[in-house]
Amino acid sequence: MTNRWAVLALIMAAQIMANVGPLGLPAIAPLIRESLDLSVAQAGSFLSAYYIGPALVSLPAGWLADRWGVRGAMILGQALIAIGLFAAAVAPSFSFLVVILVLAGAGYGVLNPTTTKAGMAWFPPRQRATVVGLKQIGLPGGGALGALVLPPIALVFGWRAAVAVSAAVVGGLALLTWALYYPRARQVDGGLLIRGRSGGPGDGGRDPPGPRTPLTGWRLLSRLPQPLEPANPHPGGQLCADSCR
Repeated sequence: MTNRWAVLALIMAAQIMANVGPLGLPAIAPLIRESLDLSVAQAGSFLSAYYIGPALVSLPAGWLADRWGVRGAMILGQALIAIGLFAAAVAPSFSFLVVILVLAGAGYGVLNPTTTKAGMAWFPPRQRATVVGLKQIGLPGGGALGALVLPPIALVFGWRAAVAVSAAVVGGLALLTWALYYPRARQVDGGLLIRGRSGGPGDGGRDPPGPRTPLTGWRLLSRLPQPLEPANPHPGGQLCADSCR
């Protein structure tokens, strides 16, 4: 994938579909409550459990994205969400469902900073705020889409099938990311385009070391050992060990 707008479409799809299942759960909460014999308070705690994951994981996830690069971290985040939703679809109890929603939330905690990094790697500074704004539509947009599509599926096939469908879509997007997303090619001297490694400049990672600035070179030079000055120079150009004769 070499088109930045295609990359934007991929990360927006990842953001939206990552939230369809978790944020769509309140729309089918009455069915889950009846199936698992939950109280009203328990049925209303799904989103709280989901948001624990991002709260715990977002900061280390940013470090992970810097370390691994966009592609690996995006796939990891989507895989955790998909696994969490698949497990939620077979949840036998409330406690199991809460734990597994925390896991799915951790996947979103990995995905969110990673997609931001992808947008910043592929778009110039003048467009980055717009790109991040578009990407962040995925959170409310995914919730709205989940509330729209999960109830009809749940009414026909059951709430477990509805959650499993959302998990399958996220898993499919993880495979699509693996197949299509590559670090952005960068231009080096002579106009040659090379593909950045994961975590490299084409992947939104650390930039390669550039040429030393005069200040940097001066600082380096100032650290070199300096020649010793004569301890007792004589005005006539000769040295005296103890006193001038």
